[in-house]
Amino acid sequence: MLGPAGEYSETRTEMETWFTLPARPMPAKPPANWKMALTTWVALLPMVVALGSIFRPFRLPVLLEQALSTIIPVVLLTWVVMPWLTRLLYRWLYSETTT
Repeated sequence: MLGPAGEYSETRTEMETWFTLPARPMPAKPPANWKMALTTWVALLPMVVALGSIFRPFRLPVLLEQALSTIIPVVLLTWVVMPWLTRLLYRWLYSETTT
């Protein structure tokens, strides 16, 4: 985005941190928002479906089930799934940002 003086500026959403890898420097430009959203959804959907199936037979109190159904995906996404998916999809995620 061009600022008032013509300089380039960019607003980050902080979601980009899920799409960085420790062994690689953070690219100057994050992946496109639609790519980050699609990748996150692809990672999250199977967990939500699986956890719903796992917890349903236990008939847990609603608040407990919701707490477990949110903390488990957050932990897995942050430390397991998103680093793996970012490595797998790195070239696609950053294809528009590298020249």
